[in-house]
Amino acid sequence: MATRYLRFLVGGMHCSACSAHLESTLKLLPGVSEVTVNLSDGTASVNIDTNFTTPEMVNEAVIGAGFSVTPVPISFIVTPPSAELLEKGSVALRSLPGVLEVSSEDDIITVRYHPLLADSSQFVPVLKKAGFSSVTVNSGFDDLFYIPESEKDELSGIRNRTILGFVGSAVLMALMFFGHSLFGDNMFAMDVTMLVIATPILIVCAYPIFRQGLAQLRGGMLGMEVMYMLGIATSYIAGLGAVAGILPSPDFLLFETAVMLTAFLGLGRYLETRARGRTSDAIMALLHLRPPVATVIRGGVEQEVRVGELVAGDMVIVKTGGQIPSDGIVLENPVTVNESAITGESVPVIKTPGTGVIGGTVVSQGVLTMEVEKVGTDTVLAGIIRMVREAQETKPSVQSVADTAVRYFIPFVLLVAVVAFVYWYFFAAETLLVALSSFIAVIVVACPCALGLATPTAVTVGIGRAATLGILIRNGEVLERAGKLKAVAVDKTGTLTLGTPAVSGIAVAEGVSEDDLLTTASALGRRSLHPLDGAIVSAADARSLADLLAARIETVPGRGMTARVNRQEIVMGSTEFMSEKSVLMDESVAAAAEVFRSTGASVVFVAVAGKIAGAIGVSDTLRSDAKSAVTEFERMGLPVTMLTGDNARAADVVAAAAGISHVEAGLMPDDKRSFIQKMQEKGTAVVFVGDGINDTPAMTQADVGIAVGSGTDAAVASGGIVLLRNDLIGAVAAVQLAKKVFGRIRMNLFWAFAYNAVLIPLAAGVLYPFTQVMFRPEYAAAAMVLSSVTVVSLSLLLRRYTPPALSLADN
Repeated sequence: MATRYLRFLVGGMHCSACSAHLESTLKLLPGVSEVTVNLSDGTASVNIDTNFTTPEMVNEAVIGAGFSVTPVPISFIVTPPSAELLEKGSVALRSLPGVLEVSSEDDIITVRYHPLLADSSQFVPVLKKAGFSSVTVNSGFDDLFYIPESEKDELSGIRNRTILGFVGSAVLMALMFFGHSLFGDNMFAMDVTMLVIATPILIVCAYPIFRQGLAQLRGGMLGMEVMYMLGIATSYIAGLGAVAGILPSPDFLLFETAVMLTAFLGLGRYLETRARGRTSDAIMALLHLRPPVATVIRGGVEQEVRVGELVAGDMVIVKTGGQIPSDGIVLENPVTVNESAITGESVPVIKTPGTGVIGGTVVSQGVLTMEVEKVGTDTVLAGIIRMVREAQETKPSVQSVADTAVRYFIPFVLLVAVVAFVYWYFFAAETLLVALSSFIAVIVVACPCALGLATPTAVTVGIGRAATLGILIRNGEVLERAGKLKAVAVDKTGTLTLGTPAVSGIAVAEGVSEDDLLTTASALGRRSLHPLDGAIVSAADARSLADLLAARIETVPGRGMTARVNRQEIVMGSTEFMSEKSVLMDESVAAAAEVFRSTGASVVFVAVAGKIAGAIGVSDTLRSDAKSAVTEFERMGLPVTMLTGDNARAADVVAAAAGISHVEAGLMPDDKRSFIQKMQEKGTAVVFVGDGINDTPAMTQADVGIAVGSGTDAAVASGGIVLLRNDLIGAVAAVQLAKKVFGRIRMNLFWAFAYNAVLIPLAAGVLYPFTQVMFRPEYAAAAMVLSSVTVVSLSLLLRRYTPPALSLADN
């Protein structure tokens, strides 16, 4: 199966009915999988099997559904940038299918192309064939660091049409009220004047609505544009009827209604587009962390190059206040780096020679000389942007409720509008004006946009806000699960503790020296990822002991290791592991081990040829924020349980210091998973906080897994939430933020459903028998605008939310 991933911008997609219709249309294509349509940023992505579906077929499906595919840019840095080659390359690119425009300036060639009709992978080979020796992508829509083009032009057009609409409405309303003083009894002249004023305004302002509405109808879709088109057309036709004398004037002179509906829809579209654009502020801030140029030393000469031209091994200089262009290693002189933009930690970090620095962070003191280690999409910043974008495109399951409602919403509203018209005119014997007003008001007041925006805007803003705090949320589903959490399970080593253990005691059997014990133990420890083994290796290195070769290594997670060293069988691990391997225990070593445990140390036993050789006590330091984090979890109503593979005595000491009352010790990795599973079977949703490779099964089993900043790749891959902050209070903040976002989603959905549930009956005239006042179409249009803007504004408030745990940590 030949698969291809396509991602493109969609034009004309303004409401959730639009995105749902496009998504269902694309899913009907043969060989299509994993369709995602994102209303928040106006993109669609799809995986296709090219044996069944081509990009051209996807484009036809988009157009057939009533939408368009927006052209996108890509630019290249070319060498040598001679005028002759630039012209030759531009001509070659213009000959390719789907290429719409090619321009060049200095050493940059920019191509504007149709993402489904052009194959952007052909651009570089074509330019090289034209004679360029080097062609490098500078930026483009497919580039992870692509910064979207400004929507100023689109917003300006919407704003101008909206202003014209409201000015026209004001003029028409003034004529309605004061026309008699101008025209006297010549009502026909006033009617014609209103027609002459309204018609050009509607041609200018309503044209985009009618164009999109007709496109939706051709695509078999009922969207908001169709609803408004019906409302505007009905009002305008009624006005024509009044001018022609078919309908009584001035009652049916509804030109101002048609113009005002157009103006209100424009206002709603303007406010909504502006607000939706602000939901991506966090990702835009991340994109701007990478500087455009970097200062490198090549051939002994200091020069500026574009960041896209950096390669691993380049020597880069960054002065005080400058942004670090890529990930690398400090070469000389310590510097102070502000990593708050990446990790959320406000305190600058001192970086010494040999330590790593992250691209996008800022040198706050000193001059950094570094060697580039990773570039482009391999950097930490790129990984964060990728994860945030992918997370923002996901949908929590609660969104399916809104999607289902939207699917049937507009047909239902049309039915209500028709029923209201029929009831008032044929059964209640009201005037045609009352019936027509109810029909227009119902189709205008109904707003699926609020339903469709309720979830994605909150998810986009919430996940973006989390990223600015050093919290990466993997997908929208995590937010929903976090909203239902009832308990916390936390690992000990590397989570409650700093994860930098050190040897605190050594006990040896008769005839064995401490150096012999450490030499043998470190031979196995060098082949292990466990932090306790790392402490043993560090102790051996500190004594400059020999590095022996270990063979036939077998690891039993949570228990220990076996190997052959100097032709002898070595067993290293816990007391239980020694018993499993039938190792003879030495009483003095066992007694010393108990002393180690009483201080909270973990104990690693070492046996040679079936006999105990000694025990090594390894201690770790409790994180300074461990107790406050546990207290904050408990305050939130989330009881904390410590799960550890360590012995009960050592575990109890650490738990007591952290303020944890419930401890499960001596657990293997699968035991931790089973413990969480049993809690879940009792109806308790659990969040697991950990960092080590042994935490992966538990993290995967938990409703939400949180990997702390010092975590291994396996734990990070399993965690639904990843902390770039290397502190435990960040885990509390992550849960608080996730709960806040999910709460905002529920609030948005409640508002959206409540709005429609209340206003549709009002628009249909449910109160008219009691008040003799109809809910005018103009009021309905204003209410529709208020609905969408309110939902988006509620989501935008999340940008200013700071979890209480972080405020506590700062204080």
